[in-house]
Amino acid sequence: MLDVVSDTVDWVIHEGVGCIVGFVLVGAAVVGGLAALVSLVSWLMSLPTFEAPGDVIVTAEGEVLVADPDAHQVLRVEDNGLEVVAGTGDDEVSADDAPSAEAPADATEVDLGEPVALAERDGVLFVADRELGAILRIDGEGRLQALPGPWRSPQLLAARSEGPVYAAVGGAADEAATQVLESAGRHGGAPLLADPPADGAIVGLAMSPDDEPVMWIEDDGLYIGDERIVSASGDGERRPVDISVGPEGDVAIVEPGDDDGVITVYRPDGGVRRRIELPWRPVAVALGDEDVIVLQESDPDPTFVYAVEPDLDLVRLGPLPSEDDNDTFPSDPFPPEPPPTFPPGPGFP
Repeated sequence: MLDVVSDTVDWVIHEGVGCIVGFVLVGAAVVGGLAALVSLVSWLMSLPTFEAPGDVIVTAEGEVLVADPDAHQVLRVEDNGLEVVAGTGDDEVSADDAPSAEAPADATEVDLGEPVALAERDGVLFVADRELGAILRIDGEGRLQALPGPWRSPQLLAARSEGPVYAAVGGAADEAATQVLESAGRHGGAPLLADPPADGAIVGLAMSPDDEPVMWIEDDGLYIGDERIVSASGDGERRPVDISVGPEGDVAIVEPGDDDGVITVYRPDGGVRRRIELPWRPVAVALGDEDVIVLQESDPDPTFVYAVEPDLDLVRLGPLPSEDDNDTFPSDPFPPEPPPTFPPGPGFP
C-alpha cells in the first residue's frame, strides 16, 4: 500500500495538479466516503514541493537542504519526500515582516521572503533572505532568530568553524554580490577582506577547512584567501554560478550551458580532480563526503536533486527518490586509461 501511495504522489507532483481530480475519484471509490476524498485532497495539496530552488548544501550530519526563494521555504530532502525546515510558504511578505532579532520563533511558522543561500556550522543553519534583507539563524531545535542587521540584499553565505557567519551582499535583488561582510555584534557587518583580491562580482562564497574564504570572482577566477588557484577561461560559453567546498578542501564549481552543464572539482592546489558533464542545466552544487550533490534547473523541466556517486552513477534524491533505473548519466572526459596493449611477438599468433 505504501508503495502505491508513493508512486501515486510522485505522479501527481510531476504530472500536474490538474490530474488530481481523476486520481481522487478513483481513490474515493476504493476507500469510500466524501470525508476520505476531502482528507486525501488536503493531504496531497499540503505536500511541500520545489518551485525554483536556488541553493543546496550538505550538512555535517549528511542532510541535504535546499533553499527555494519562489516557494519561500527551506526544505530538507528525505527518503520519502521533502520536509519543511523553515517558512510557511506564504508569498504575502515584505521587509517589514522580517523575523525578530530578539525573540526566537518556530522556523516552520515564520514567513520567509526569498531564501537564496544557506550555510551550516555545528548544527546551526544560517539562511540569507534576499527579499527581507535578513540573515536568519536556526538552531538544532528549529528555533529561528534574525542576526542583527540590516543587510543589503544578502545573496551568498559562508560560515567559519568558529566566529561569525559571512554574507556576500549586493545592491538590488537582481544584482551580483559585490562585497563580503561579517555579522559582527549589532553593527550589520564589517568587511571580511579589507582589500578584495580582484575586482568583479562575487558569484560563489564558501569557507575552506582552514577557515580561509573561498570565492569565485567573475571574469577572474577561483580564490582561496588572496591566492588565485584557478583562472577564468574567458571563453564565454559557460560561467560559474555556484561553488562548494568539501570536507577535505576540494572545491566544486558548477557551470551551466544552454541546456547542459559541467561540474569541475578542483583540489586545493588548483588541479582538476573530477569533471562531470550533465545532460541538463545545473544551478547549484554541494560536496558531501563522497557524493557530489547537484540541483537541476526548474525550467522547463521539473526540479530534482541528484547525487553523483564516485562511480558516476546519477541518483535522484528528491523531491521523491527514483525507483527506476536512471537512463541518463553524467560523463567524465577523464576516465581511467585502459592498460596498454602490445603486438604479439615472433612465434605467437
